[in-house]
Amino acid sequence: MKLRRIFLVIAFALLPSWALASSFEVQAQNGNEKGWSAQADCEALASANCTSAYFCSNEIWMSTGSFDAVQQRRYDGQQLIIVKDGAAICAVN
Repeated sequence: MKLRRIFLVIAFALLPSWALASSFEVQAQNGNEKGWSAQADCEALASANCTSAYFCSNEIWMSTGSFDAVQQRRYDGQQLIIVKDGAAICAVN
């Protein structure tokens, strides 16, 4: 049992940072935007410059184009559903 615990500690220590990072989706009436909890993940996976925004006490990094689309949806009065790792965590008006 102790050997198993040591193995798990070592395995988690060797995981790359993206393996532990959260993924987000900002859902709205007319489209969804992808986001990540880490800037490096965003830049690598979106292949773009990234900007962050805080929603529901989470810093969400998304491509600049996605950020602009989310902001426009907010200005248009659309409700945003914030989804973290596949589960809705809150709504923003």
